[in-house]
Amino acid sequence: MNTGRDLNNTTVVNQYVSAAPVEAPVALVDLVEVRSGDGGLPVVAELDPYRLKATPSQFGDSATYRINDPYVPRTRGNVDEEVRAALADTRLVLLIGPSKAGKTRTLFEAVAHELPQARVVVPDRRSVTELLGCAEYRDLAEPVVVWLENLDEFLTAEHALTPRTLAALTTRAVRTTVVATLRSEKYDELNIDGELASDIRTMFEQAHRIRLEPTSADRQEQAAAAALYPGVDLSRYGIAEMLAGAPALLAYYRRGRTTARVSPGSRPSPR
Repeated sequence: MNTGRDLNNTTVVNQYVSAAPVEAPVALVDLVEVRSGDGGLPVVAELDPYRLKATPSQFGDSATYRINDPYVPRTRGNVDEEVRAALADTRLVLLIGPSKAGKTRTLFEAVAHELPQARVVVPDRRSVTELLGCAEYRDLAEPVVVWLENLDEFLTAEHALTPRTLAALTTRAVRTTVVATLRSEKYDELNIDGELASDIRTMFEQAHRIRLEPTSADRQEQAAAAALYPGVDLSRYGIAEMLAGAPALLAYYRRGRTTARVSPGSRPSPR
C-alpha cells in the first residue's frame, strides 16, 4: 500500500494564481468533458462508469448501467476496500492495472460508494491546468472529484500535470480528491530503469497507488464473475477483458500483423 503525502498547499495556489495573466473568466463547464443533463457539473450519483470511458459491452452501457452488468467485487488484495479507504484521506488515488482489467469500473464503484454527492470534474489533458485559473472551480461549495483517465496523457502533455499544479488543484476550502487510472505498461514505461523525470517521480510518490489485476488472476474473483455472468467463457481471460472484447481485438491485431507481413506489397520483387 502506498499512501500519498498531503497535497494541500495554500502557498502554492496563491503563487500560481497571482502569477497567472489576467484574462476573461472561463466558465468551468467549458473546461470539462462530462456534463450533467442541464449542462452543468454532474454529481457522482448522476453518472455511470461508461460516461467516464469504461468500455461498454453487450451487457451494459450508459443507458443500461446496473441492469445486466453487475459489478464483480475486486477482493484480491482487498482492492475495493483499499480504494474506498484511500478516498477518505488521500488527495491523489491512482489505480494501476493492465488494459481492460476493469480499472475505470472499479474506481467508479468506489467513488460512487464514498462520494455520491461530490461534483465530478473531467478535464482533458489540455484544460486540466486551466482549472487553476478558474475562479468558479476554486469557489465551488461542494466536494469535488477530479477524474483523470489515463494519467500518463496528463503527465506527458504539453502543459503537463505537475506536483505544483496538483497541489493547487486540491487546495480548496472544500474536500477535493483527484482520482486516476493508469495502464500497467505505461506505468512501467515511465519507470523504466528508474530514470523517471523528477516531477513524474514525485507525482507517483505522492499518490496512493493501488494495483488491479484481471479477475483471471484470482480464483475467487473469477468464480464470482462466472456466477454473475454465466454465459461468458472465462476459461482463459478475466471478465472485464471478455466484456470489452479484448481477446477478439488481440486476435484481429495479430491477423492484421500477419497479413501485413505477407501482403503482396511487402514481398520482394521477383528476380
